[in-house]
Amino acid sequence: MQRERMVEGRTSFRERVLPPYSISQINAEFAERGERELRKWVSELEIEVEAEREQYHTGPVVYLSNHLSQLDYFVPKFAMLAVGLPFARAVAGDNLRHWVVRNLIYDFEKYGVLWHDRASRKQGLESYVESLAECLASGESVLVFPEGGRNREARGNPREFKRGFFRVLLRAWQRAEEKSKLARDTKIACLACAYDSIPEEGFFDKIDRHGFGTMQYYLWDALAHLKWRYFKNPKARAIVRFDAPIALADLTSGHLRHAKEREVAEVLSQFTRERITEIYELLNEKLESRELNARDG
Repeated sequence: MQRERMVEGRTSFRERVLPPYSISQINAEFAERGERELRKWVSELEIEVEAEREQYHTGPVVYLSNHLSQLDYFVPKFAMLAVGLPFARAVAGDNLRHWVVRNLIYDFEKYGVLWHDRASRKQGLESYVESLAECLASGESVLVFPEGGRNREARGNPREFKRGFFRVLLRAWQRAEEKSKLARDTKIACLACAYDSIPEEGFFDKIDRHGFGTMQYYLWDALAHLKWRYFKNPKARAIVRFDAPIALADLTSGHLRHAKEREVAEVLSQFTRERITEIYELLNEKLESRELNARDG
């Protein structure tokens, strides 16, 4: 397993953005466009990456991750670029288009986020399936947080996954296969991020007090991130581990091919959550061990 330590995010982006497998020009442009935004946030972190790079080949990858912080939109993407994994477009709720988020935290438009309309259930779902299908059909990779929102428990294991996402994935994959042979090689890759500090610590009560989607909700969220970014001392630590990818066709083979969509989605949800939880617990143990050594030393 390849391990790379990136202190304060200083790594050779230009040399690594085009890894030795096929990456579309569209994704390369998204990666380059978002470089400046990424560096603004990862500069406050010491990041360690663990990845089975040699097992990633051509074809789209659906990365599934735990979700503790808005940092999860920055850190895994930066890690992908740093160690040469397929760069991913993140799936995000369109509430993150709010002007407070765009101007004070992060402008997701800069590298091709796939927006999910949470307000319009039927129309938003169809748009979600179609945009994901287009992505897979063109060989693009995506980053998804199946918990559906940030975990409010500090260093907590992943919560129950939204099974609806896996139904969306199965429909999008089927639709993508009809459009392009590239989609046949779609893979699932579990990953986990662990931090010794996140911006939202101590702020979730204030963020949630005013209700999701209100102006106060976004302002408190922005304040948490700005305070962390400019006044965090010492630097925070993060570890990201990418599991070996598994072909979606292999995960849905055998008896699952004849099962109902919701049953297949249930199996995928349970399998990936268990795997991500295992990875996350290992990373947390590493961070806790280092904290103990630091205090004792």
